[in-house]
Amino acid sequence: MIVRILLLAFLVTNGCGSAIDTIVPERLPTPIGDVFLPVYPSDVPYSIRINVRALISDDGTVRAAQISPRTGDDLWDSLAVLAIRGWRFSPALQNGRPVPAWVRFPVTLRFAEAHPIPLAEIIVATRSLADSIYALLSDGRDFGSLAMRYSLGPTAQDSGYLGPRPLKDFPLPVQMAITSVGLGQATHPIMIEGRYVIYKRLRREENS
Repeated sequence: MIVRILLLAFLVTNGCGSAIDTIVPERLPTPIGDVFLPVYPSDVPYSIRINVRALISDDGTVRAAQISPRTGDDLWDSLAVLAIRGWRFSPALQNGRPVPAWVRFPVTLRFAEAHPIPLAEIIVATRSLADSIYALLSDGRDFGSLAMRYSLGPTAQDSGYLGPRPLKDFPLPVQMAITSVGLGQATHPIMIEGRYVIYKRLRREENS
């Protein structure tokens, strides 16, 4: 299967359908930073268009999200909603104050050849340790330091640095986990051949 990366055509318009947005805000929410969706598990050489409806809270987080129409792949649809819930926005403004608002926007999934993704890894033997490390990462602990202390992999002495890797080198569940997190973020623990692995998507300037 040819692995392809999803590119997004992004446009925000006003939504409706609840008491929250009966009044159109003076300024609608706009996305902050990268927006991303999981790699779609198909090698069909055409684009797919879906519509996203999301409730953006007054702090810019996504409180609820829906996609339509469904793509026919239930796992991807669920992971896409989870990814959207992780997006961040500048909030809508009404009378100069942040307010919650529904937004709707079309997303066009276009398929292109994947480029290698810089990664780091932490490999451990038990789920409990993997979950504990993931909790530390979520609290802001340094990935490289944790890799050097706990990882069983050969990259541990190099702070877990794995280097740029093509997505096609990984099983599909790992591909989808990696592409479901943003730059600088770590995946949930993934079981691979009896061990648990946490991957971090590195920014280009990072080497650990």
